[in-house]
Amino acid sequence: MFLFGRSNGGLIATNMCSGIGEKMFKAAALLTPFYRLANEGLYAQLPKIKIINFFHPRMVIKRQITEKPPEYIAKWGHIFNDEGEVKLVTPLTVVNWSVMQEKAKQVIKTTTVPLFMITAEKDETVSNKAIKDFFALSSNPKNKILHVMDCDHSNILFDEPLVSCFIRDTINFFN
Repeated sequence: MFLFGRSNGGLIATNMCSGIGEKMFKAAALLTPFYRLANEGLYAQLPKIKIINFFHPRMVIKRQITEKPPEYIAKWGHIFNDEGEVKLVTPLTVVNWSVMQEKAKQVIKTTTVPLFMITAEKDETVSNKAIKDFFALSSNPKNKILHVMDCDHSNILFDEPLVSCFIRDTINFFN
């Protein structure tokens, strides 16, 4: 069985590649895995967020995001029901992300499941540097990383030539 995860699903899929997952999955493809946000601001606030989480885990936190240019919205906006961004999170969500990201670092170092990581060159949601850093932690020689040019976190899924590129390479990796 093969495993595929995108964004937060890529983080979850990474963590599933440990323990029993090593026997279950032949390989995993991780499309723009959420190993770290591109915007570091949330991480600087993590100690405060952990305290808030203790008292108010479901309080809503508004994230500061970069708005997409009008031409981007004109081309892709009809696809998004949320403008393609997670604008609101809770302290509980942020703390869980942090814990899962730390666990994924350990999984990457030890898993025997071959991992195929795919980055989007213009991704402003997840950190490409973090994906490259995680890849560098891996010890499995079968692991591969693919950098898809001229795309971001969202349009890598919708722009036909980009989709064909990463699907073809993913199928080749799985074979």
